[in-house]
Amino acid sequence: TYMQDQLYVRNRRFNRRVDMSKDITMYPCRGEKYLLEFFYSPQNAPPHIQDKFSWNGEGFTDSNFLNTSIRKGCRVMYATLDLTRDQLLRRGEWAMVTGKTPVLQTKNYVSSVSSKGSDADIIQVPGIRAEK
Repeated sequence: TYMQDQLYVRNRRFNRRVDMSKDITMYPCRGEKYLLEFFYSPQNAPPHIQDKFSWNGEGFTDSNFLNTSIRKGCRVMYATLDLTRDQLLRRGEWAMVTGKTPVLQTKNYVSSVSSKGSDADIIQVPGIRAEK
């Protein structure tokens, strides 16, 4: 299955939920293992993102997910994650009742107490009415 969608990024994070339970014929989840791929090309991004990273991704500097071989002449962000059927369907140790969320840890994963970011991620910009 191929999904193309916009992602809103704030404080270097994004959250996108994909409900695979809506159509059992499209997502039968019969296999035991799955591969989830993330591919981000600046050529498909809005102009203000292209201004930051350029049309061909010359501004991308990530050492973990930068890929220059998938699309010739273009630098893209690319990651693959292995999932199990139990993680996708929230069964077994990942069941909703256990409260254990399936979190896939990439090599640069940093544990966070809050899913919305920590205070270190927030940049404080003083305004006109800033306290002295």
